[in-house]
Amino acid sequence: MKPNTNFELSVKDIDIIETALKNKIGRRSQRIIEGEDPEMLQTEMKEINELLARIHHQKTWYRPKDKIYVGG
Repeated sequence: MKPNTNFELSVKDIDIIETALKNKIGRRSQRIIEGEDPEMLQTEMKEINELLARIHHQKTWYRPKDKIYVGG
């Protein structure tokens, strides 16, 4: 049996995942400050940041066509 490679996630689902991953990075940073194994934690944080980047680059960014777009 092959693994499922087709996932159906909503925009809200992706937002929840991104928020959870960012919070996890914050907790890992705190553990480094507290003196835990920085090499292992930095490796894990790098993997999480790479995952967040992959999610970010798969997004389709919406810009209204009938109005002037002001980013922010």
